[in-house]
Amino acid sequence: RYSGNPLALKLVADTVDELFGGDIDEFLQENTVVFDDIRTVLDQQFARLSALEQELLFWLAVEREPTPLAQLRQNLLHGVPQRLVVEAMRGLQRRTLIESSGDGFALQNVIVEYLSDCLIETISQELASGELVLCHRIALLKAQSKAYVRQSQARIILVPLGRRLLNNLGPAFNTHMQQILADLRRVVPRVPSYAAGNILNLLLQLGIDLTGYDFSRLNLWQVFLQGLTLHGVDLTEADLTGARFSNIFDTVCTVAYSPNGELIAIGALNGEIRIWQTTDHTLLAIWRGHQDAVWSVAFSPDGALLASGSGDRTVRVWDVQTGQIRHTLRGHAKSIGAVAFSPDGALLASGSG
Repeated sequence: RYSGNPLALKLVADTVDELFGGDIDEFLQENTVVFDDIRTVLDQQFARLSALEQELLFWLAVEREPTPLAQLRQNLLHGVPQRLVVEAMRGLQRRTLIESSGDGFALQNVIVEYLSDCLIETISQELASGELVLCHRIALLKAQSKAYVRQSQARIILVPLGRRLLNNLGPAFNTHMQQILADLRRVVPRVPSYAAGNILNLLLQLGIDLTGYDFSRLNLWQVFLQGLTLHGVDLTEADLTGARFSNIFDTVCTVAYSPNGELIAIGALNGEIRIWQTTDHTLLAIWRGHQDAVWSVAFSPDGALLASGSGDRTVRVWDVQTGQIRHTLRGHAKSIGAVAFSPDGALLASGSG
């Protein structure tokens, strides 16, 4: 039945031990078929795992190559004590569900395929219903992964997931996704979650026109934006931790597009502001002036000025053409998290807290 597959035989033996108390005669005397195929064996094994063990397996399926324990623990949304993670990994090893090497922990191909299918099935149901659980906890694509790993994540998980949703939702797809984003912004703003980043990566892989999409004030973790233009997309105060742009630099804190869509301004944790050309993804300028992280940037309506708010408690107004600081505004007692121009450009508002 299992074509001599050692993993399948071991999993069957483990399950028989649990179901029949190790009595092989009782198992052999059973007239009913206990397992139809290795998928059923894996279903049985997976159902017996703890929530943490299941989550670690899903992360290994996403990573798609040997992964150190420290990286797996870092992936988890909530700080799980290392002792519990180690115990969970030992339990998975005892069940022959993971393998260890000098580079970390990995899965056999048959388990990677099984877990990838589970991710697609579960998250497609969650996104269709709007009741997200696993979508919050697992990043389906990791922007900082090696290129071949990231391409595999997109091909094996994101693209099949997206096609299934497009088939199920039909013309309502865009409206449905936008409603989920609005719900995320209302219900779980700034709560640790991979959901919004998963949705953005999914839409990008499907080539969806994102004009009018609102990703403001959401966690867009691990989104892959290299070589992409997001004109007409609201990224105000979005958390882009782990995002990947055309070049690697210090952690991205905030992003804004110019009114004409030709420029993108990125504020970074190291206090820099970088200006990029969206058409050919060229880095045009690096502006330095802030002494702490830049948490918010905003273009004036005519695109001539850029305002930036920083952890150094100052607002700076930059001349986009020359890169010179026009004004440095002081008065805040705390880190500045938001800046915005009025529609006519006559007023500039800033907020801290």
